[in-house]
Amino acid sequence: MAVIVGTILSVGSAFIIGGLLGLIVAYVVVSIVYGKIFLFSFRGSLGFTLVVLLIQVGIVQGLNDLGLYLISPT
Repeated sequence: MAVIVGTILSVGSAFIIGGLLGLIVAYVVVSIVYGKIFLFSFRGSLGFTLVVLLIQVGIVQGLNDLGLYLISPT
């Protein structure tokens, strides 16, 4: 549930605001959603969101290293 709500709100805010500020707002929005659903403090939810982000980037990098591209390299 947290992933679905967080994704919808973050994509919406990033689309409406755009640019780097939109990405920052999306990060904060996802942190707030995680905090409300998992009952974290705001600081704890920011840290949790960072860990989730790093795991996702690591998975994408690992798939890239294996030659499995999520987006065509051409």
